Amino acid sequence: MIYNGADDDASGASAVLAMARHLASGKPPARTVVFVMFGSEEIGGYGNRGFMDRPPVPLKSIVANLEFEMIGRPDPAVRRGRYG
Repeated sequence: MIYNGADDDASGASAVLAMARHLASGKPPARTVVFVMFGSEEIGGYGNRGFMDRPPVPLKSIVANLEFEMIGRPDPAVRRGRYG
């Protein structure tokens, strides 16, 4: 069997959870950090649209957006850079 979502979705979700745990275990950051994970984006972007329609913080206060997906192995379509 092939489990495409195991690399595509699960590896990114694992990274987000690990970062949230690490951040929660130390001194609180100077800024509020919101961790958000969306599902089923391939069928219409419902999660991110829901976030935009009902944001938990004012959208103008968001200064960064980090996205993690398919980090379990290199993507052959992406040229290797200086550090990878």
